[in-house]
Amino acid sequence: MLGGKTIAATLCAVVTMATVHAGEPEKLTEDWANALHQVEDVLTAFAKKNNLPVAEPMFPWLPGQQQGKPTTQPPVTGGPAPTTSTPETQAPVPTTQAPATSAPATKRPNPGQGQQQQQQQQQQQGGGGKPKCSVGVDPTNVHSVKVNCPTTDRVRFIGIGDWGEAFVAPYVLGVRDGVIKEAKTNKYDFILAVGDNFYAKGVKSTTDALWKTTWYDRWQIGSNLTLPWIAILGNHDWYGNALAEVEFSKSQEAGAKYWIMPDRYFSVDATVATGKKFKIAAVDTMTINTTAEFDWAEKEYNDPAAEFVLAAGHHHIYSQAKRGDNKDKPMVRLNQLIQASPKVKAYLCGHEHDMQYLRAADRDYFMFGGSGRTMNEAEVGPGTKAEVMYFKKKYGFAVFDVQLGSRTVTVTYHVFNNQGVEIETPVFTRQY
Repeated sequence: MLGGKTIAATLCAVVTMATVHAGEPEKLTEDWANALHQVEDVLTAFAKKNNLPVAEPMFPWLPGQQQGKPTTQPPVTGGPAPTTSTPETQAPVPTTQAPATSAPATKRPNPGQGQQQQQQQQQQQGGGGKPKCSVGVDPTNVHSVKVNCPTTDRVRFIGIGDWGEAFVAPYVLGVRDGVIKEAKTNKYDFILAVGDNFYAKGVKSTTDALWKTTWYDRWQIGSNLTLPWIAILGNHDWYGNALAEVEFSKSQEAGAKYWIMPDRYFSVDATVATGKKFKIAAVDTMTINTTAEFDWAEKEYNDPAAEFVLAAGHHHIYSQAKRGDNKDKPMVRLNQLIQASPKVKAYLCGHEHDMQYLRAADRDYFMFGGSGRTMNEAEVGPGTKAEVMYFKKKYGFAVFDVQLGSRTVTVTYHVFNNQGVEIETPVFTRQY
């Protein structure tokens, strides 16, 4: 195990070498950018744990780190045809919001609250034709998002994780273009974003410039991509003002009607034409350390009205990648609840920057944390107790096709190389 002096020397060496490139950022290779992002992650987590100040940003000359300075995005091309350690120290739940301090994003017209709820409930899919399902926050329960499908027994959604990279790179744009192309080609009801929505230190407020540069402009929200985003918090979101992401969905900022995050934890309750139901129970894995939150999760995991439940969170439980299986006590307890419930059939997450499908205790563990954050493809992990069904240290996103009539869930991974080229689309069909 490395000692403190060795770690410090290593970090100093990386920072020193990177500083050589400070005057010539165009020479900063992807490997150096990745190394610096990892250093920033380690130092930020250490600072947060020890209540120390953190530079904003830590490496301001790093491409994509100039907060508030928009970067011109290439046009969508659609791309070519298809040919985990323990989580960082859990954050305390703040009771107040930090004041808005960063540059304001472009605002949309100011509808009333009732009108805004109606707009959320009438979000349409990204494909052609009439929408089959409506999506919106339950006005009577802040911990529930309702998905109503009066003419079909099918719910389809796109899963992305660890997508909020500020650094503009081919793989970031490749995944984005792939999602937009898929949304335009087929019918989907929403996007499920499983955390780390804004790197490297979240957003400061509902008017932070990253809302515009990393999300609204880059993903062409409201124009090329009109799906609702049902978003979960990740550890990097907690390095900033995490609750600003909750407040954004209630704000009048540009794109706010597409952003759905009613609280830190919530369920997505889907009802199809036959009256059958399934749910996605999403927890905030950075703060799930109270009896009340575990009680809520256990209740949702055993909902008698649901045909089955898909659990979701940011942090992984099992992993074949560098972090290995998660031994953090709250995550171990969460997994015990998942495996104890006959209703829960799968856990959806990110945190590890790759694409994985694992199985343990007759449960599926789908990990799609490769949606944008830089990664080291040469990393080797300690192994996992789970059965490895699929593992690629590559970028990508997932597509979920839930058919309640047959109790079938078909999961397709869209996998990209570091040049943003889609290289394979493995399909996993499960009957629950």
